[in-house]
Amino acid sequence: MKTSLLSLLFKSNDTFPDKVFFAVSSLTGFMRFNNAKKLVKTPWTYEKGVSVVVMCYNHEKFISRCLQSIIEQQLDCQIEIIVVDDCSEDNSRQILEQLKVAYPLNLKLIFNNYNKHSKGEVTPLDALKSIKTEYVAFCDGDDYWTDRKKLQKQIEVTRVNKRVSLVHTNYKKAIAKNGVQLLIELTSSELEKARKVVSATQLISGNDIKHSTVLIRRDSLDIDFIANSRGVLARDWLIAISSLSRGSAVFLPDITTIHQVHDQGVWNSKNRVEMDSMKEEVILYCAKNLNTKSLRSRFRRRKRAMIMRRMVRSSKIYPRVRPMVKKFRVRKHAMRRISVTKVKKY
Repeated sequence: MKTSLLSLLFKSNDTFPDKVFFAVSSLTGFMRFNNAKKLVKTPWTYEKGVSVVVMCYNHEKFISRCLQSIIEQQLDCQIEIIVVDDCSEDNSRQILEQLKVAYPLNLKLIFNNYNKHSKGEVTPLDALKSIKTEYVAFCDGDDYWTDRKKLQKQIEVTRVNKRVSLVHTNYKKAIAKNGVQLLIELTSSELEKARKVVSATQLISGNDIKHSTVLIRRDSLDIDFIANSRGVLARDWLIAISSLSRGSAVFLPDITTIHQVHDQGVWNSKNRVEMDSMKEEVILYCAKNLNTKSLRSRFRRRKRAMIMRRMVRSSKIYPRVRPMVKKFRVRKHAMRRISVTKVKKY
């Protein structure tokens, strides 16, 4: 089976562009893991398990490595991989179809007929609706996992504390510079922000949870809340808010994921104005549609503060006052660091 499949792939290279060679050659290594214990050849059971949702769009260079890292996971339950291809324009679809031949029972493919993300539609909605497992994890098609026990560690946290609905982890950023890929760890401030996220209230100002590190309980996800979010592009933020509106979050300091940083990403491709607009979309949607009344009121307060800030920034006096405000903030943060240092000494 492996020989015929690989020969089929390499014969098809004549019609593929040179770019796909990396993906196909990576597939050779991917096929070696077809004896993984949890990738069974028996009918799927839904009592226990993890469904990993992978979003793919023009990821022919990355998708094989991404799926390989998921296959390698060492679990005490079964794993299902659902790949949603949002009408890729490269050879991602051909690669996924060949992988489906190798893993017909554990790999589910959803091919969108048009690019739903560009239309503001909920791209992973069909995948989320079809999930029947106890846990749901996410990994973007250009990211990959480095810890083979990532999912197992996260599941064990939820088993110890039933109130935990979301577990996310530390990660590294992969940045290409001068033809060399650099792996950069999070700064101390970024780590501190990630640690502080324990409930949905910490996600009002922004999302400090990396989507590709997340594992959530399936029953904590409000599918209707996600389904009605047409036009809201920062959907990973909404998923985290939805889960934490019904539970709490735990941050694991272990580095489990490599996140690709490039100009084709949902956030990295935007300028500051576009990013602020995406944040406003999330805040306005949550202020109106969240089921929890207390959370809705908090997002409404954030909405009012956001409107006031916009009014202040548009005033004529703001350019004169801005340097003074900046100096005040720098001094305030400096005094805070001094006070924290004194407390630690005593």
